[in-house]
Amino acid sequence: MRSSPRTLPPAPAHHVPEEGLLEYVAGASTDPASLAIACHVALCPACAAETSALEAVGGSILAAGPGRDLAPGSLESALAQLDAPPQSKAEASAARVAAPAFLTAFGLPAPLVRSLPAAAAAWRFVIPGVRAIDLPVTSTDATARLISFGGGVTIPLHDHGGPEYVVVFSGALEEKAEGKRFGRGDISIRLTGERHEQRATPGEPCIALVVNEGKLRPLTLRGRLLLALSRS
Repeated sequence: MRSSPRTLPPAPAHHVPEEGLLEYVAGASTDPASLAIACHVALCPACAAETSALEAVGGSILAAGPGRDLAPGSLESALAQLDAPPQSKAEASAARVAAPAFLTAFGLPAPLVRSLPAAAAAWRFVIPGVRAIDLPVTSTDATARLISFGGGVTIPLHDHGGPEYVVVFSGALEEKAEGKRFGRGDISIRLTGERHEQRATPGEPCIALVVNEGKLRPLTLRGRLLLALSRS
């Protein structure tokens, strides 16, 4: 009996703006923003191709620039790497970082898996319908979390004290006011003053990376109560 062809998920519809990719490639993005962009690029063929093109342009510019002396031992080190035996597929596989068993069903991209804390073994309760895994960040006032939103959960109207990046890995988030839906691989980028309300689509949980480079500013009483509960 012939098996039916596997249906591939649709390509992401919401992307990183070109200026954001330029900053990312140039290394000018903050660490939390770079994590979000790297996760989107890993799941978006269009942005991955644009990133590669930008990197190639940057490499050409560097190659055309004035020559610099190599650091002592650099040439010897490079030649030694060329002479080293190639790594076998089994060794390469073993070297890869695997997601914990309770997260494997969500198809998390490699940049996210590498950022998970070594001790990650379970979700942390935040508020009813929302669980999280805190990720290490280096920027002041920034937070990065892998979050599980229960199906149908609403994030009340809020603003941001800094840029917010949301990358969806499983399920979907909706923004009713703008009629937008964010599915696997999509990235939502919001700046201060861009208020919005989100809802996880009913049914399966929505698993997403949520990066905030400033404090959330709830704009409803319910939102303020939920924020207070999440900190208790």
